[in-house]
Amino acid sequence: MHQKLLSTLKQHKSLTIYLTFLGLAFLVVLPFWVTMHLYSGPDLQFHLSRIQEIFVNLKHGVFSSHIATHTFNQIGDAVVSCYPWVWLYLFAGLKFVLSSVSAIYFTYVLIVFATLTIAYYSMKLVSESTKISFYFAVLYGLTTYLIMEIITTQFGEFLSYPFIPWRLPGFIS
Repeated sequence: MHQKLLSTLKQHKSLTIYLTFLGLAFLVVLPFWVTMHLYSGPDLQFHLSRIQEIFVNLKHGVFSSHIATHTFNQIGDAVVSCYPWVWLYLFAGLKFVLSSVSAIYFTYVLIVFATLTIAYYSMKLVSESTKISFYFAVLYGLTTYLIMEIITTQFGEFLSYPFIPWRLPGFIS
């Protein structure tokens, strides 16, 4: 049984890497998620209001709105259009099926997974080595910096972090 499992994993190397990345992403976020509390950084309330605005708009059939009519004291504040908002649809969409806190943390898992995957493939373009690419992805994707972004809720930095490795092949070539 054990040999058969190892043989299957070796045959499906990409699947094994994806499952490892997904497991690591859950392990990074799980200590925060099990508390069912959001750690309050300086921007938490602001970003939660943005997510709530998108969620309420989606509930009412409005896909895109550049003013906040349900949050930010319901004054039609346009601050929501001044910040990137596409990623926030993932947070808001998950609120339809998960609790608000779980939606946030599950999205964190997906973002850490995306970080690991993008870092892996970016290094794969440079080195063509699976082992080097895997180690790079783990070292880049599980840094203290990324974990601190989860704690401090610096959404702008946290949501852009997965895409930094895309620049690596361009710099090297």
